Amino acid sequence: MANTLSVPGFNVERWTFCVVKPVHSFMFCGDIRMRFDASVYMAQLWNIVDGKCLHILAGEAWYVNYLQFDGKRVVFDGRDCTVKVWHVHTEKCLHTLTGHTRSINSLLFEPKRDLVVSGSWDETIRVWDVQRGTCIAHLPFRQELTGRFGMQLRGNILACYYDSDIWVWDIREGGSCLHHLHGVNGQTSKITSLQLLDSGLLVTGSVDGSVKLWDVDKGIFVRDLIRLQYKNWILDLKATETWLVCGVRSGYPGIEDRLICIDFDASYP
Repeated sequence: MANTLSVPGFNVERWTFCVVKPVHSFMFCGDIRMRFDASVYMAQLWNIVDGKCLHILAGEAWYVNYLQFDGKRVVFDGRDCTVKVWHVHTEKCLHTLTGHTRSINSLLFEPKRDLVVSGSWDETIRVWDVQRGTCIAHLPFRQELTGRFGMQLRGNILACYYDSDIWVWDIREGGSCLHHLHGVNGQTSKITSLQLLDSGLLVTGSVDGSVKLWDVDKGIFVRDLIRLQYKNWILDLKATETWLVCGVRSGYPGIEDRLICIDFDASYP
């Protein structure tokens, strides 16, 4: 059973705290809000209940675009194509992860396993052990990156997309490419989002208005879940084994953004 909800457009005003630098990224963790200010690369940790600044992490001039935070450690892209790992409460830099030769374009942090995954415009993905500060997997794309890039990690399987192509990697033992998902039934337009499920299924959305289901273990296309009319595209999606929620935007004037919600376990009339 599917439902479609209209979502009126809205504008978000910039927060005005004690620093007047432009804000590039922020993240919530419980009652804590972490924000980064550009130009001075300053990370500020705020308690959103009482509005007090708890910690300030400051360093060399740099624009921070990607941020991950687990309540104790914060990971973000630093200058000179590096990844920085800071301990928030001691306000000390734990590691500077070096190896990329161009700037970072995606960042994941899995604190329970002390893993960080960084994607870069140097056409590589690196997996880091942040406890030791070492690179444990180096995954080359061998393809010029000029468009949108994203990735998701589940266990030892890393799924990432660039343009209309999808790669599936095993990050163990230095990393190896398991599948390159493309072809006749693959996405024909730029991918906007993906969701890797624990069952070994992968869901991807695209600007052509399609949502596709893949079997990551076998490396095959399974079926189309959604195919929208021309000039409708998938902004983002979230999926479970039984639910799919998609944000949809229309290229036609006067049509509001929508949410499509599908319950695959519901009975159909």
